[in-house]
Amino acid sequence: MPEPERASKPEPTKGKSLRPWLTLVGFVLLLCVLAAGVQWYLKRDRAARDAEYLEAVAEVEKSDPDWTWERLTAARNRPPAGQNAAKLIEKIHALRRDWSKRFNSDEWRHMEETPPNVRFPPAVIAKARRDLTTSAEAVKLARTLKDFPHGHREIPLHLPLISRGYTAHTYLATDMLRWDLVIAAEDVDKERIADNLLALLNCSRSIGDEPDSLAQFVRVNFQTDMIRSTERALAQVPDIPKLDELQAALADTAEEPLLLHALRAERAVYDHLFEGLLNGSIPFKHALMKPMDTEWEKRYRARLPTERAHTLRMMTRRVELARLPVHEQPARLAELPPPPDDGEFPIAAGVLRFTTIFTQHWLGTAEARCAVIGIACERFRQKHDRWPNDLTVLVPAILPAIPLDPFDGQPLRFAKSKEGVVVYSVGKRPRPEYDPNPTIPPGLPEGVELGFQLWNLDQRRQPPDPRTPTRATAVSDQDDFDDTEPKPEPTRRGGFRRFLLRAGIVLGVIVLLLFVSRWQIGRLGQRKLDVTTQRLDATEPGWRLDAILAERAKNAPRPEQNSAQAVLDIAERIPKESRDLHHAGDEVWPGKYSTNHLPPQKAVEVFLKRGRETAGVRAEAIRLREKRSGQYQIHFKDDPLSTLLPHLEKARNVAALLELDACLAGLEKKPNRGILAARAALAVGRSIGDEPLLISQLVHMACAKIGAQSAMQVIAWGEPTEGLAELQAELLEEADFPFFRHGIRGERAMIDKMFTGLDNGTITIDQALMYFQIGKPGPQHYAAFRTYRAFIPGDHAKSLDLLTQYAEAAKLPPHEQLPALRKVVMPKGPPDDFRYIITRLMIPACDKVAEASLRTRADLLSAATCIACERFRLKHGRWPNDLAELTPAFLPAVPMNPFDGKPIRYRKFEDRIAVYCFWANTRNRNIPDSPDFSEPGVKGAGIGYRLWNTDQRGLPAKDPPQPDMPLPDGPP
Repeated sequence: MPEPERASKPEPTKGKSLRPWLTLVGFVLLLCVLAAGVQWYLKRDRAARDAEYLEAVAEVEKSDPDWTWERLTAARNRPPAGQNAAKLIEKIHALRRDWSKRFNSDEWRHMEETPPNVRFPPAVIAKARRDLTTSAEAVKLARTLKDFPHGHREIPLHLPLISRGYTAHTYLATDMLRWDLVIAAEDVDKERIADNLLALLNCSRSIGDEPDSLAQFVRVNFQTDMIRSTERALAQVPDIPKLDELQAALADTAEEPLLLHALRAERAVYDHLFEGLLNGSIPFKHALMKPMDTEWEKRYRARLPTERAHTLRMMTRRVELARLPVHEQPARLAELPPPPDDGEFPIAAGVLRFTTIFTQHWLGTAEARCAVIGIACERFRQKHDRWPNDLTVLVPAILPAIPLDPFDGQPLRFAKSKEGVVVYSVGKRPRPEYDPNPTIPPGLPEGVELGFQLWNLDQRRQPPDPRTPTRATAVSDQDDFDDTEPKPEPTRRGGFRRFLLRAGIVLGVIVLLLFVSRWQIGRLGQRKLDVTTQRLDATEPGWRLDAILAERAKNAPRPEQNSAQAVLDIAERIPKESRDLHHAGDEVWPGKYSTNHLPPQKAVEVFLKRGRETAGVRAEAIRLREKRSGQYQIHFKDDPLSTLLPHLEKARNVAALLELDACLAGLEKKPNRGILAARAALAVGRSIGDEPLLISQLVHMACAKIGAQSAMQVIAWGEPTEGLAELQAELLEEADFPFFRHGIRGERAMIDKMFTGLDNGTITIDQALMYFQIGKPGPQHYAAFRTYRAFIPGDHAKSLDLLTQYAEAAKLPPHEQLPALRKVVMPKGPPDDFRYIITRLMIPACDKVAEASLRTRADLLSAATCIACERFRLKHGRWPNDLAELTPAFLPAVPMNPFDGKPIRYRKFEDRIAVYCFWANTRNRNIPDSPDFSEPGVKGAGIGYRLWNTDQRGLPAKDPPQPDMPLPDGPP
């Protein structure tokens, strides 16, 4: 019997069932690798583009240090008070009437169409008289512009464009003067013609060196209008006076580097525009004047640094071209590389193709130079009753030299005809597409487009042409356009299901990438943090907050030497109504320091009143001078940034109390007591000691500065004889105190503890969100912070690295600290970089505190050196010839300037001396200007003090007061 056939068993499917899953996992891992590679490539590409821009900036800094908008506007020339033509033009505009709306357009066209030697129809003249009469006050004021050759306006920068509405004011004044000049020529009023020509020229010069390319473009137009008016005036009235003055003024104006002003401004404005595009403050549609889709903006943003560097370099080449003589510029412009393609660099392409400003400047220069020669020819005719045979006879009696033609570098041409003479250039006016037939001034020879025409006496002042109409027909340019045609609406592509499918796939990939990226970011950040902390532990043991506090507790002064508790007790005893002593007398004597004049009587009454209220507590406070050190008890919380420091305000109040006591001692002719009060103020600063907080060291510096300034004010009113040597030694000791080093070490330790609390949870999310100034957080804020937790280790490492760089700079000699601090680069914030948000929020302005510490050191060293000079004078009856004469009897060594490492400055005057530290190339607003502390020919500011001869001390009060240095009402 045959064996029954067995049923075949199915093959096991375990391996086959895993294959799709393995394929999916492999695909996801491949996507992650690709995403990481793309991210790495984009990061490297962005770093290279940023480096390219920084390299371009370094190149510009070498050739033009003041190239940025802020430096450009700060370095502008400003006319003296009361001599600003721009301010006068604003007054003229305020007095305007509506005549300009109906008169300055239609009738003015006849001035361009009518030859200069032909008079206007009587109807036009009569209408001009009527309309100008309605604005007689404004016209009278406009004529005074002849005495205002300089102008200045503050130009605000509102990207993507500069605010340029003020040019309408200048147009108004120019139109007034041109029509007033027509009437003056009709009346043959020669003096008024001469004055109005100068006033017209000053209308253009009122724009000055404004950093605005459009303003310089308009200035050339105003200058051209003045030249045409001069040509017409000479063609109407002979023997006009003051031509020599007009020629000199126009010659100076012709050589003004208007193109350089315009191009430097254009470069600075577009660099600001790129900065706004990069940080997101300027939308792309505003810069490119058309809407762009989001995907295009994302791709284009990555190219912005490269385009910014390219634009900066190309604009710098044009700026350097503008520095050349004008006749060399056209040829050099043709040698520049062509502008980039619109698709690659759309903004740069638009900027670099803008050549109209070059041509306009060359045209304006050519016309101005022709006019200068033409006026010289008219002066020659007035003197010799004939025209010159050639231009060489004008040199040097009437003309210093024959100006060159900007278009070929040859002397400008001169030709005679039966009607008169003409001075002309070989240049041609531009022919843009919108105006292929530019207006050529009538009267020029055939083929000449730029020149200045002069007529013989018998050809001047011709009667008006009866065929000339009295009004032109205005045609609106908008009539030729019809934009009513409807635009096609965009069409939608794809179906709803396809959209959902694609959205689901994209969302899934994004979620997966987010989880993988979050894990990778946290791992890399922790690795950076471990490396940073290990390096700090090896190079600087005891850098954490607990170690710093333990070291302070170990070095705490003995209770009998600790001035902290005494300062707190004195602060509590100050009457409540007198706890604002650092503002005492401000309302009647603002800025009380560094003057040898007594305060006004009202200020004295305020001081005496406050003195009576605080008599008892001041006597106790002055004993603080005997305390050499101090230390306050600070209780740091788990969230160290919320630690309260009430003792700082109390110390500040006690220092102000001693400041008041020093002033009262000076007023009461008790200078020795004033010196004791100054020493006590220094002791208040020493009570803060090495407190490891920047804000604490700022108050420490403020108290030290109060002590120095109080002592110098006492000496300015009297002649103390006791305590000077002790005060000098304490000032030198305080000047050597490392304020910034102690503060930055504590700041680093506190921020480290804060990050540690955020990481281990001792600082709650609610406390963390307070750092971001979120008062009432919502679910989205909690979710965002939990997402950001992955960045905290890297953020922590970055903050430690930056603060360590600041701490290392604080260890350098004083004059080397600022250059080192400027090399510390803070990370960019959103939207460019989201990794270091807390670092940017928490790290204070360390460079500003470092500058304050150097200013305090300069202040204390200057005061100590002044006291050494005073001790020398008390012994020898004269001031020292130099500071070397003070060593070693009165000064261990000549102090070094903390800003440049050179000896401190010393100057002698007839009635005083000045000791100061000079800070070159600074624009620090915390340092008042004083001519006694300046350096000839060097920009900067000085920090120091003056001492007066004994007969010049305690002089009566000035009215109004002229202080040199404000009273410090806060940290320096």
